[in-house]
Amino acid sequence: PPIDPPSAGMAPAEPASPPAPPVVLRDFARLAALAEERKQGILFHHISEDVHLVGFEPGRLEFRPGPNAPANLAVMLKNFAEECTGESWVVTINNEADGAPTLAERSRAAAAAAPAEIAAHPLVQATLEAFPGSEIGAVRDMHAAGAEPGDDDAPALKQMASDKDGR
Repeated sequence: PPIDPPSAGMAPAEPASPPAPPVVLRDFARLAALAEERKQGILFHHISEDVHLVGFEPGRLEFRPGPNAPANLAVMLKNFAEECTGESWVVTINNEADGAPTLAERSRAAAAAAPAEIAAHPLVQATLEAFPGSEIGAVRDMHAAGAEPGDDDAPALKQMASDKDGR
């Protein structure tokens, strides 16, 4: 009897997905966004929390690592940037420079400053004056990816409506 080849009766292998097209990294924030988009959670965390940017231009990244940065962070960044762009990158550590605040530090500072910034707006001041005792409860970025106006407010609005109707 004829011998079947080893692949007989097996499902054909699925074709490999094509690699993502190369991108141009014009700024460091784009590198962080790519790490998040490509589900590189650990790298995204380190980019956000442990990189004090000293210098950035396409093909070159210089940073001061934070105290919790892994020893191989420069290699991780280099490999990821090269994977994304298809080009060679030089990533250097500079322990002498302070570098910029991390992306996470900047985000926390912006979130902390947002209520005061919003409260200074004339329309908000007029609203607070029109409703004595009212206060700013939360500030949300409605321009964030995927955010739709009112998404976070739906449960609260339903509760307010039911309270008003006595249900």
